[in-house]
Amino acid sequence: MNRIGVWLFLFAACGKVSPSSEGPADAHALDAFACTATQQLCGSSCVDPATDMMNCGACGATCESGLETCQAGECVGMVKTCADILTTNSHATDGSFVLADGTTINCDFSNSTCAQIHTANPGADSGPYTKMDGTTTYCDMQTGTTISGVSFGEANVGYGGYRMLELSDYQTPATQQTFIHFFNAQAGVIPLIATWTLGNCCIKYDSSANFLVMGSAEGTNSYVEPGFCADPPPATGSISIFTTGGFVIESAPLPATFFTTYPATGVATGDCDINGNPAFYWQEAP
Repeated sequence: MNRIGVWLFLFAACGKVSPSSEGPADAHALDAFACTATQQLCGSSCVDPATDMMNCGACGATCESGLETCQAGECVGMVKTCADILTTNSHATDGSFVLADGTTINCDFSNSTCAQIHTANPGADSGPYTKMDGTTTYCDMQTGTTISGVSFGEANVGYGGYRMLELSDYQTPATQQTFIHFFNAQAGVIPLIATWTLGNCCIKYDSSANFLVMGSAEGTNSYVEPGFCADPPPATGSISIFTTGGFVIESAPLPATFFTTYPATGVATGDCDINGNPAFYWQEAP
């Protein structure tokens, strides 16, 4: 082939451009990268810059593993108290913070009432809130009210200033720990709000035919009673959980894992009558 022929061949070869097999970006694929309002797209992942250790406050801003946690978008040193958090992040707002060891602490930096915390931060968790003076307030963030004490009352009767504990209270970690706190602080003594004619000892969590069941391994037989059954129901130093092997007595102090050992469910059972049953209540105030 002469030189002219070689150039013509190369020119022709360079002109052959194959069409790309990759079409336009798939809209569904793009939708996969849509992040929620509190998230940010970093690379190909949606992260929460308020808490993400590898993208704290901004993509690529990494907190030191084992030495810091990401709190409200800032890398914070290993803190142990609410005061530590406020010292390292003066913009922190009332609410829940996860410490470096994985535990959660609820902080009230502004000496607010539970109602004020709930209004300012509707997503705040129920449970204990530590104030800057070291005192603790227990908040029910379902209603924005202050919780105190655990008492017994009749399930089918309403009491002013009290709320019957619902099944969700026994199933939510924050309110589980609040219950354990008061039970232990009262040394397991559960006072009566008022006396009544006892219909049965099974503990209820609403005014229907449902009864509290704890300990999923025992199914419908794991209904719960006060430690001692009498008419009228006495203050009790324990909780009895009926199992196929008999009653298991749990006394104060209840361990932090109490509701893990005995997960709470509900059941309508012929073993317990509907009327005249006790239920756990706690006091609530604005």
